[in-house]
Amino acid sequence: YKPFTAVGTQSQELDLGASQAAGVGAAAYLAYNASAGEANVRIQDSADATNWATLFTFTKTASGFGAERIVTTGAVQRYMRVSVATATATGDITAMNAFIGIVPRLTS
Repeated sequence: YKPFTAVGTQSQELDLGASQAAGVGAAAYLAYNASAGEANVRIQDSADATNWATLFTFTKTASGFGAERIVTTGAVQRYMRVSVATATATGDITAMNAFIGIVPRLTS
């Protein structure tokens, strides 16, 4: 268990210790409670903690409670972070509490 700590719209990076080969994959979980507005929540990965690519994109969050689980069977890089951006058509989210979990090597 390693928590992400939010810093603005990007979390600190999480070091998984090593990259995972294609086919190993991962599962990602999001549970949230949000006020008015919508947000785009993504999990990004990187081989070097500098160049980031989106690994998971959750369905746009809305106000209220929600949860989602998504999986990938592709390669997973060593570093991960969470990116949260306001969905521009609906305005800023005034508050959102979220649990985001990542389980490497789980694809079913």
